[in-house]
Amino acid sequence: MTEIASTDAPTVRLLAPDGTTVGDVEVGLSEDELRELLRLMIRCRRLDRECWALQRQGELTVYPPFEGQEAAQVGSAFALGPDDFVFPSFRELAAAVVRDVDVVEYLQYHRGTWHGGPYDPIATRFAPT
Repeated sequence: MTEIASTDAPTVRLLAPDGTTVGDVEVGLSEDELRELLRLMIRCRRLDRECWALQRQGELTVYPPFEGQEAAQVGSAFALGPDDFVFPSFRELAAAVVRDVDVVEYLQYHRGTWHGGPYDPIATRFAPT
């Protein structure tokens, strides 16, 4: 077994392997913010599944599903400030939702009908893929 060098960064455990919380879990978010994060993750999961179905029906030319990655996308986009810019990769629909990019306009890229940008990247602070 290879030994990994120690770092100065402490290990913080919020959940035990069985899913229960460990100690006093404080992440610095209000109850409303936590509810909003959950709402966004649920919305993005449902949207992702619908897009995947549309791709299978030929309505979207290509669509890379991100199921299981909702928390990474929603959490990272939620943590950004209003002036921060997002430069997305291919599977960033959830980040676009958090940044209030119009989903129909965003999906024009995946439908193959986007010719120069239906949404304003400056207004949304969300660059084209």
